[in-house]
Amino acid sequence: MKSMLFILILSAFLIPTEQSFYKAFQGNSQEDIEYALAILEKEGLTQTKNKAYKGALLTKKASFAKSPMKKLSIFKEGTKLLEEAISKDKNNAEYRFLRLVIQENAPALLGYNKSKEMDKQVIEQNFERLSRELRAYIKAYANQSKVLDQDTL
Repeated sequence: MKSMLFILILSAFLIPTEQSFYKAFQGNSQEDIEYALAILEKEGLTQTKNKAYKGALLTKKASFAKSPMKKLSIFKEGTKLLEEAISKDKNNAEYRFLRLVIQENAPALLGYNKSKEMDKQVIEQNFERLSRELRAYIKAYANQSKVLDQDTL
């Protein structure tokens, strides 16, 4: 409870950045995820990027839920937001990267794994247009990915 209050107080003073989002998304800390979500909530979900980020963070947050039904509910909420962002900007390589990471790491029984090759193509085609920081995140992930290959980036 204290950590949630701390997160909410801090979120009033901080501006979300790619770095804070990716720190939470790459890590395994429920506190970091809650913090990043609080920042995104403060900004609101009017921006497509915030929707994509919130969706990705919710899929990650699902792993911390106690019951399987709650895990599934949070995961589905997250994928819905991410899919909405992708439908608004189909060629956005960052959103496609987020979905690819989730697809590669989600349990197969969830059936959220059908767009990996399509996402890979969009990422590869737009890689050079991405920010240097985002390219670094993608290259780092490619080291462990079964879909992305550093040599093709």
